Amino acid sequence: MLLKTTILAIAAFTVLASANAADARPAITVGFGNVGIGYRDGYMGHDHSFHRWEHRNDYVSYRSSHRGNYHNWNHDRR
Repeated sequence: MLLKTTILAIAAFTVLASANAADARPAITVGFGNVGIGYRDGYMGHDHSFHRWEHRNDYVSYRSSHRGNYHNWNHDRR
């Protein structure tokens, strides 16, 4: 009886997991918690060190949502 109940529970869980996986939509979030000032080629972090953007979309997102802290030039501009 215990084996039958366990098998039914596993089957029910599998069906529910499959249904939820079909409805799930991938989500991508980008956090800019360490960005102090953004530049075209990267950003100066709150730790005062320079970091390159990992992806082109990172700087595009930062530029559009943090206009006051973004400079449209490379960080080593003289």
